Amino acid sequence: MGCFWSSEGREHCMHCNRRDVNNLVIIDHVCEICINRATRTSYSPPGPKFGEYRCNSCRRFWSSRWCWPDKYQMCKQCKKPTLPFNFRDLKPTDTTNANEDGKEHAIELCQMCQQLGYSCKNFGKKYKPASCNSKKTKQFKSNYSHRKQW
Repeated sequence: MGCFWSSEGREHCMHCNRRDVNNLVIIDHVCEICINRATRTSYSPPGPKFGEYRCNSCRRFWSSRWCWPDKYQMCKQCKKPTLPFNFRDLKPTDTTNANEDGKEHAIELCQMCQQLGYSCKNFGKKYKPASCNSKKTKQFKSNYSHRKQW
């Protein structure tokens, strides 16, 4: 069993031998730092990707339209953090048909959503009020512009 200071039962990274201390996340015996180094690739535009996940603990497989290559998603079954093993840039059909299958993006299972504090589907979107240059607005202004002000 070991004493409080022993290293028995503590996970460590198989690449750099770091221990799981100070909120360092270790996924499948690899620490976040080594994962970030390994996932660096040639430049691809920042933002979400279409990714495929496979949990090494329970062997569950899933895909996500909102995958961030250096962020994990928690497995729904065993609640272990899992990194995507395969990802690609989003195609226009990936986002237009998003609600066809009826599945919503699970905010509580996504690392990016947790870091942002809101759904990562809204990342980078700028919400603007309805434009005043629309046809209806112009028509409305022209219909009432002839009235006198009291």
